[in-house]
Amino acid sequence: MEFFVPGGGDIPAVSSGFGAIFSDVDEPDGRPQHYGSKDASTYLRFYDAYGELLYTSVVAPSPGDASLSFLGVRFDANTHPGLPWRFEPEQTRVEVKPGAQTQIFYRAENLSGRDWTGQAAYNVSPDQVGKYFKKIQCFCFTEQTLKAGQKVDMPVLFFVDPAIRQDPDTKDIDEITLSYTFYPVESRTAAR
Repeated sequence: MEFFVPGGGDIPAVSSGFGAIFSDVDEPDGRPQHYGSKDASTYLRFYDAYGELLYTSVVAPSPGDASLSFLGVRFDANTHPGLPWRFEPEQTRVEVKPGAQTQIFYRAENLSGRDWTGQAAYNVSPDQVGKYFKKIQCFCFTEQTLKAGQKVDMPVLFFVDPAIRQDPDTKDIDEITLSYTFYPVESRTAAR
């Protein structure tokens, strides 16, 4: 079986034996007249054991159907210069289906010889998607204290509200960035 994707040119992905392939298929310009075009639709070619073409199947795009639409979510990390921590996402990007819960992790390390407490502030961009980005669990909800030299993995559990695909201001956005900045918190623990 050969598997062609929009914009992939004439080079197919090939699968032999038994298998399944799933694809997120979107019409690039939203108009149905491109149905079946190799440049706008995904299609599969099926061959018999001798390499003879059995048939070609076109995967129909679903304009306006958010159920097959995925969003890229990028992760960014920053640390205020007054906080001696290394802070970074463990993965820099994931693809999510609106409505599906996703868990990712950030890693923090206290680079100093004493305990430090930090608080993370976040933002979501572009600005208009912020109301659709829902955090269920996040290290940013509370202050974080790291002992001298301590490393921690901190989870973020989130989902993107499917209503993002019905809002005229956000329905065509396909990439979201979640960015955190850790700031030092002055406390008795940090001041020691």
